Parts: sequence; C-alpha cells; structure tokens
Amino acid sequence: MERRECPDCGKVFESKWRSKVQARYDEHRGPRKNPCTRKKGEPWVQKHQPRELEPVSGLEDLDGTVVRLDDHIRFVHVISRSFDQMNLHGAFACMPNIDRNVVWYVFDGEARQAPLQAFVDVWFLAVFVPKVVPWLRETWPRWQRFAGEVSQVTSSYAFGGEMREGHFRLLKRSELYRTSSKAIKGHLSKGTRTDRNDLRMRMAPRPGAGD
Repeated sequence: MERRECPDCGKVFESKWRSKVQARYDEHRGPRKNPCTRKKGEPWVQKHQPRELEPVSGLEDLDGTVVRLDDHIRFVHVISRSFDQMNLHGAFACMPNIDRNVVWYVFDGEARQAPLQAFVDVWFLAVFVPKVVPWLRETWPRWQRFAGEVSQVTSSYAFGGEMREGHFRLLKRSELYRTSSKAIKGHLSKGTRTDRNDLRMRMAPRPGAGD
C-alpha cells in the first residue's frame, strides 16, 4: 500500500498504486481556491457549478406514436399504459409529493399544477384523444374492440369525432376510467422524491411564454 501525507494539514493519501497517490497529493497541494490550511477568520470559498436544466415538453408537444400496445393488454390498462410509455419516453409530468396528490406539468408554454384527477382529464382530452387514438386506430389490431368497449360506457361514443361533454361525464364514471386514473398515479409515483423534484425544477417558466 502506497501512502503519502500532507505536511501542512496531515491529510493522508493511500492507494496500492503509487501513481494514484501522487496524483491526489499533487492535486491537493496544487493551486486552488482554498488552501489545505487557512488562517483564522479566513473564509472558505466554495464554487458551485450551475447546472443547466433541460426543459420539459408541454402536453401540446407530445408524440403519440411512441405508444406500443400488445395483443394481450386488458382494456382497462390501455389509457394508463399509453400514459406510462409516453412519460418514460420523455418525462412530461410528475408528482413531487405523492401525499399531496398534485401533478406538475407544462401546457401551452406554462408550468401548471393540478389535482391528479384534473390532470388526468386534461391529458386524456389534450393528448390521448387527439394524438394517441389516431395512432392506435392505425397500428393496434384490437382497436375496434377497445373502441366498442368505450362506446358501451359512453352510450355510443367510440372515438369518432369530437367527444361531447355528456360522453366524457359517462366515461369518467366508468370502471375503465377510474382504474386508469389510479394506475396513472402509480406511474407518477415511480422513482425517488429527489428525481421527481428535479423534474419539477425543470418546469420553469419559459422565455417568451405568455408574450
């Protein structure tokens, strides 16, 4: 084991490789903001490297073609699985504090907060219906059966044209939609609280938003 001690502060550098010991010793003894010994009252200078935060995509910028559903998925999981795959492709929503049940997201260039259920409603109407539905209609073999399932709970609506308020109210009362909302909360609860807070920090007001 190679060992070298700083004669000023007594710090010891050890490694089985002499080159590593020398490199750490030279770095310690070389020019730097703070010497290894300071005079009484001399401040400690700490340099922070600013971290560049990558902006979060707004709901209006999301791409529904990243969704891939297999032929065995249960219909009650179609909406939530679509959400999860899109959020994994590029995180666009987070729930920093799961106990508060508040979701952070970006829409129309603005960082927003909403209770979980309100957010699910916004995402469903702004993303799932106009972006995911056309893609699944073209690529997913079981689409017609899923649309038929939805038409049973909405009294005729099967994603053909604009969804009326009455149809949406009926859908929200269904087991399919309630299960989807619970599953989306589970997806938003993934990861550590630190990771979720980091995502929230990236949802800063954007230059020019609201001009």
